[in-house]
Amino acid sequence: MRKKLKTVFNVLQWFLTTVLVLVVLLLVFTAFNPIKSFQVLRVMSGSMEPKIKVGSVVFIQKVKLETLEESNIITFASQEDPNMSITHRLVKIEEKEGKTVFKTRGDANNSDDITETLPSQVKGKVVFSLPLLGYLSVWIRKPAGFGLLVILPAISIIISEILNIKKTIEKEVEKKYAKQEKHSKNKMVSLLLIFFLLGIGFPQIKATNAYFSDTEISSGNTFSAGVLNLTLRSGQNNFSPQSRALTIRPGESVNRDIYVGKTVNSTNLKHSVSYENTGGNTNFCQQLQLKIWYDHYHCDLARGYATCRDMRLKYNGSLTALNNFKDNDFLITHPNDFFDTDSSDGTEQWFYYTISLPANTDPSFANKTCQFNFRFKSWQENSDGSWGFRDEEILANTITSGQWPTIPSPGSSNSSLGIGTTGSVVVLNEILPNTEDDHAAKPNGEWVELYNKSDSTISVAGWYLTDADNYKAIIIGERTNTDDVEIPAHGFLVVYVGLTELTLGDSGDTISLYDDANNLIDSHTYLVTPEGKSIAHLPDGGDTWYDPIPTPGEPNKMGDTLAWSDLSSFEETGEIPQIDFYLEKGKTAVGFKVTNISQYSSLDYQILYEAKGIEKGIGGTISLNGEKEISRNNLVLGTCSKGVCVYDKGMTEIRLNIKLTDKDRKEISLNKSIKL
Repeated sequence: MRKKLKTVFNVLQWFLTTVLVLVVLLLVFTAFNPIKSFQVLRVMSGSMEPKIKVGSVVFIQKVKLETLEESNIITFASQEDPNMSITHRLVKIEEKEGKTVFKTRGDANNSDDITETLPSQVKGKVVFSLPLLGYLSVWIRKPAGFGLLVILPAISIIISEILNIKKTIEKEVEKKYAKQEKHSKNKMVSLLLIFFLLGIGFPQIKATNAYFSDTEISSGNTFSAGVLNLTLRSGQNNFSPQSRALTIRPGESVNRDIYVGKTVNSTNLKHSVSYENTGGNTNFCQQLQLKIWYDHYHCDLARGYATCRDMRLKYNGSLTALNNFKDNDFLITHPNDFFDTDSSDGTEQWFYYTISLPANTDPSFANKTCQFNFRFKSWQENSDGSWGFRDEEILANTITSGQWPTIPSPGSSNSSLGIGTTGSVVVLNEILPNTEDDHAAKPNGEWVELYNKSDSTISVAGWYLTDADNYKAIIIGERTNTDDVEIPAHGFLVVYVGLTELTLGDSGDTISLYDDANNLIDSHTYLVTPEGKSIAHLPDGGDTWYDPIPTPGEPNKMGDTLAWSDLSSFEETGEIPQIDFYLEKGKTAVGFKVTNISQYSSLDYQILYEAKGIEKGIGGTISLNGEKEISRNNLVLGTCSKGVCVYDKGMTEIRLNIKLTDKDRKEISLNKSIKL
């Protein structure tokens, strides 16, 4: 029995010795790299599981790039740190701008790596892997590991051999002792050599990264910092004003507030944004221009939004060219942004997106739609995006063009401009209906101001205005502020109606503009207007009506110290209330949102429309307590009882009137309409 045990022990000893020798050879290979086309690296993270286990070592072979195939596992250098290696599976080989690029992904990840890999980054293909040795290479670098694996075994062998020699002296004759001593010494020297090579070899195994890249995977392992969760929300359902986003014309723009953030338990993150076409006319999409502003707040918001805001233009170019766009300010949490300092419910950054259609866009792009997503990709702060925790969100958008004519040169026929309400580049811009003497001759009495949004002079000879009773005022030079009927590019023309049959009602009216071919160009319905107050677009040619001071023939403004001559100044100040009015639930309900209202104490709203000849309305009062914005949704156009609704039909226009009152009882009125 004793003899059998000894045999088993000897076999086991030789087996372990053989394995140990093979490992030593592996480590010698790693330390001295005798074959330059091979490299051995350790994997200490789990995005390549189950194929490559955490703690494995991988054998990398240099290969010709043209021999690489999809599904090969490759090792490549990180773009951010060339000394860092990443081991992921090759999922796609693409040609971009005449160059080959590689798309990679960890087997345990649910999306491709954010950054593409260039041929110059590829170190080689993984030939095979061995489990657990990576742990050993890390452990032996530590003092405890080096002591346990090298020093302690060496001391144990020395002590064991000394005891064996002593025992041999006592039991054997001198000759036998000499033979045994020689054998023991040889064995001891061999084992010491093996452990010495282990000690210098294991630390030579370098790391390659195979990181997790999404929240779901990280939550299932033992990492403590294993959550990255990107949040995305918008202040609007689409670009606004929504009516313009669905009928955009040359020279017009629409806007959208987008808030990018992270949850309270997420690590800090960086992000990028890309355009993705999802439908519609791609050629029309290529006409659209995009600006991205970062609303950076550099001081405590208690000092006021306008005081603290620093709008930073980050992107200005074609919408379709937006591809994996990054910026140093795309960092959450931002080190010096005071917009969202309460991190108890997460942290957000405020971005302002503007899409415009160039003024010279060809009419062939009329009545076209562009459907697209903004895809936001995020990754942990200390990564370049090719490794580490990641998350993605998308935001859907739709932009539809209206119809517009070819803008004629001066003196040509204008009949082609009559293409429907708000379809012209000439619009109603300001109306003064209540004066001391409504029927006085110019420059007194009632008047209507027109604005030319185009880059060319336009003649309105033969055009006319009407009121709700269909009384008419033909536009002729004797009735205008310039004694002419031409409107310069981005200019104004005031039409005085005091000596015509048309009367602007003080208690409300509908004013319409027609061209010389009787095509309706623009119209507006207003309510009661105080004496000496006008109703005007801010900015000029915009979408929202306000009640500022009269400025006939000049840029509109709210008061003597606050002028709004263009869209950029209007956006940057942010002090004037703005409204968004939109249809909901298949045109059976409406909703609205009013922003920049923190200085007001109450809001009155009135929604008016006519259904089958019957005037109907919805109204209410909202008490305000410093809110920056307020909204109401699902305001049903009809009547509901016990869950059953009967919806109104036959509407052609729905009007929203807003009255804001501050603590000093000063009021401002806004109104907007939806034409059906």
